[in-house]
Amino acid sequence: SLQAASRPMRSDGDPMFDDAPFGAVRLDGDRVDGAIILDANRSLMELTGGRATPGSRFSDLFESEEDGPDAVASALIQAVDKPVALKLAGAVSAEKVKHANVFVTLNAQGRPSVAYVVDISEHRLLEHRLAHGEKMQAIGNIAGRIAHEINNMLQVTSGNCEFLMNRHPIGDPSYDNLKAIHESTVRSADLVRGLLAYAREQTFKREVFNTTDFLTHFSLLLRGAVDERITFEVNHGRYV
Repeated sequence: SLQAASRPMRSDGDPMFDDAPFGAVRLDGDRVDGAIILDANRSLMELTGGRATPGSRFSDLFESEEDGPDAVASALIQAVDKPVALKLAGAVSAEKVKHANVFVTLNAQGRPSVAYVVDISEHRLLEHRLAHGEKMQAIGNIAGRIAHEINNMLQVTSGNCEFLMNRHPIGDPSYDNLKAIHESTVRSADLVRGLLAYAREQTFKREVFNTTDFLTHFSLLLRGAVDERITFEVNHGRYV
C-alpha cells in the first residue's frame, strides 16, 4: 500500500523538514556566512553527497558563481529572504557541477535559522542549451548572409569564365587554365548552396552519387592547388 511504501516518521521528527523534496537545514550562528549546521534533511544530504553534516560550516557547501574569496559569504548574506544561485562544492569535474538556489530565513533575533537549498541544475542545463541554440542560430544567420554575397560573386566569376572559354576554345593555351577556374567556381558554388541551405534550415535529402566521378572531378581541382613538388595520383578501383 501507499502507507507501507512511505518511510516511517521519526517520533521526534518534523515531516515538513525531514521529507521535504528540497534541501533544508537548521543553522546556528550570528551571521549566515559563518553559521554552523545543526541538522540537515535527507534531500540536502543527497544533494551535497553527505557533506551537510551537523557541526560543519554551511558556507563550505557552496562555491560562488563569481570569483573571489569572499564571494560565497557575500552571496549568502544576499540570500536572506530572497533566492541566490550558488554552485555546490565538491564536484569532481565540470560536468558534475550542481547548481542550487539558496534561501535563508532569520529568527526573531535576526540570526540565521533555516535555509532552503533547491536544485536548479536541470534548469541551468536548459538555459545553457537555449543560449547555445540562440548562438548557433545567430552564427547561421551571419553565415547565410556571407554565403549569399559569395554566391553572387561566384555567379559573376562563372559567367565571365564561360565567356572567356568561348573566346579561347579547346586547343588554345589558355583553355586549360580557364577550365580549372570554371570547375573551381562550380565546386565553390555547390559548397555555398549547401551553406545557404543549412543557414535557412532547409531539409536535406539523401542522394546517391558515383564516387568515381566525384573523385575525378575533385582531383582536377586539387591537382591545381598542390605544390609542384608533390606527385598527385588518383587510382580508381573496379566496380563490383
